[in-house]
Amino acid sequence: MRQHTTLKFPALVALGGLGATGYALQGERRLWYPAALNEKQPRILKLPVDIDQAVSQIREDGYAVVPNFLDEQTLERLRCGLAPVFDAIGSRPDKDYGQQTLHTHNLLAKTRAVDEVLVDDRLLGLIEAVLGPDFQVSGVAAMRPGPGDRRQRMHQDDGHYPIPRPHPPLIVNTL
Repeated sequence: MRQHTTLKFPALVALGGLGATGYALQGERRLWYPAALNEKQPRILKLPVDIDQAVSQIREDGYAVVPNFLDEQTLERLRCGLAPVFDAIGSRPDKDYGQQTLHTHNLLAKTRAVDEVLVDDRLLGLIEAVLGPDFQVSGVAAMRPGPGDRRQRMHQDDGHYPIPRPHPPLIVNTL
């Protein structure tokens, strides 16, 4: 099995549908990893980052890491706004990531805490440059890893669509 790198946040990680090289099998799920993840350290863009630079890296590597995309004040607002959502979940062991990791989906129906990130002009510009001008938010989720639980590896989520590779980008995920 290949080595996988866990990224430190705050950062924007955008995974595009380009730069594909390889699959790994985990149970019955087919997971795809960009070629660049075979490196010991992912390429992290230098600040300031422009959209063209990030899109170029997505096309080349399948992802782009933009350090400090969210400032500390925004992160703190997100933490405070998401805390009640996670607290309402309670304890639900996650078979993939451990006993203390919490996942929540459909955040737009549960909190306004994520709104400012979703309408960030930099983020929208990056997504438009990858997918084109016609795109929509189809899901807003959050994960709060617990101490000692396994970290989620970088992966690509377009495996849900039975389209042969290579293909144009279908999804842009941000973490």
